This record gives sequence, C-alpha cells and structure tokens, in this order.
Amino acid sequence: MNISIVTGASADPEEADKVSAPSILTPAVHVSGQFAMSVAGTSGYKYVVEASTDLVNWVPVQTNTAPFTFVDTNASQFSQRFYRSVYYAPSLTE
Repeated sequence: MNISIVTGASADPEEADKVSAPSILTPAVHVSGQFAMSVAGTSGYKYVVEASTDLVNWVPVQTNTAPFTFVDTNASQFSQRFYRSVYYAPSLTE
C-alpha cells in the first residue's frame, strides 16, 4: 500500500483567502491496513479530507472541525491512495 499526502488550502480558489492558515497534515499511524493523520488548520474552521488514487479525481471522505485526526479504515483496499485536506466553504443554503 502506497500512501501520500497532498496539502492545500481550499477547494475553491475564491474562498482560499478567507482562511488565515492552510491545513497542516501529519501522518500519525499506518498499521493493520489503516492510515491515520492529524489535520491542523485554523482552529474552529471546517476542513474536508479528500482521497484520490490518481491525483485527478478526488472524493470527500471526512469533514470535521480543526484540529482533528482522520482515520481511513479502508486504506488497505487501495494499492495507492493520496490524501489532501481543503477548507470547507459552506454554501449559501447551509
């Protein structure tokens, strides 16, 4: 299993300036087919952890308020998987 972390600030470039600090991802554990990482960003802001197998197509796997620890219990199902965390910009309807 090949795991990589990609860092980023916001999925929407127009929202990127609203966050004072990009997320900081720190791998925490890689044991028993699971992968965990700490996500630190602007405290109290929501971030989405996204995963990809090809760095082109990204799927959201968890949304949480920083700081938090993300655990992917399905990591062993992929030969390689990349992770990134982006600022969650709520839509006007939320």
